[in-house]
Amino acid sequence: MINSDKTEKKGELGANEILAISIGACIDGAAEKDVPLYKHIAELSGRGINVLPVPAFTLISGGKHAGNNLAI
Repeated sequence: MINSDKTEKKGELGANEILAISIGACIDGAAEKDVPLYKHIAELSGRGINVLPVPAFTLISGGKHAGNNLAI
């Protein structure tokens, strides 16, 4: 993909094309190994264990965008 689109921001191929091809290659890689997609991605990432994403959220918010006078 990098060799196909030499532009700095990948404007020649575009994000939709790059994403579609990358997902397809990942799915094909998992099928070739005969493993579920999540296991294939875990192997590619270098993490041998399967970990669910941990959600992050803000309990207290302040600042101009918050619409309150909380000074944080």
